[in-house]
Amino acid sequence: MISLLRRIGLYSCLGVISLFSQSVVPGLPVQFRTFGAGVAPADLYYDYKGVDTKVTVIDSARSVFMNHSNKNPIVFYRLVPGPAGKPVREEAAVAPIADAGTRPLVVFLQTANSPQQYQVSVLADDAKAFPFPSCRFINLSALDIDVAYGSQSLKVKALGTELIDSGLKSAQPAETRYTTLSTPTPNGPRLLYSNNWMVRPNQRTLVFIVSQGDGLQVTRIVDDQGSFTEAPATP
Repeated sequence: MISLLRRIGLYSCLGVISLFSQSVVPGLPVQFRTFGAGVAPADLYYDYKGVDTKVTVIDSARSVFMNHSNKNPIVFYRLVPGPAGKPVREEAAVAPIADAGTRPLVVFLQTANSPQQYQVSVLADDAKAFPFPSCRFINLSALDIDVAYGSQSLKVKALGTELIDSGLKSAQPAETRYTTLSTPTPNGPRLLYSNNWMVRPNQRTLVFIVSQGDGLQVTRIVDDQGSFTEAPATP
């Protein structure tokens, strides 16, 4: 659902609100998801228990959970024709997940001079690292961003992340918070994005700030605490 499309100067800001069920399989060491920051490769695989397993990467959204048997780096690759027509693996990206808990989020970004390769950033996305209620800003742009989140404020450095506690408790009702993103200039702050966000005590919000051409894309993903459910065990 597209909630806002606003152009301010050279910046195009797109607010996208998505909600995904957090189905996790008990007993598995690692389950990961992906997020495409302006990319959506459809031809990538990874090795799961010796099997070439297709990877889902969605532009501006998180994928479903995918299984990984350990905390070794995840190597993403393409299958290309090799000798005698037998497919061989052509590496496209490597995600080091050892420090990202058991529910890592792998963010894919395009590599500037190599369209067949991807940069990846790995974030811990479990409820301990990203608790309820809170709001986490992931700045994948080259700009330092000043955020006003209702009465709260924070600075998110270029290529940095910041987590802010919304301050809501379970007994409190939802709040509407006017949220702005701006960048400092010699002539004062330049507004890049503004919108009213509904904030609830049983939710966490993930915000991606991504360069897109001459502008920025702002993607907002909301998780509801009640959506964290267990899925049937996978063999």
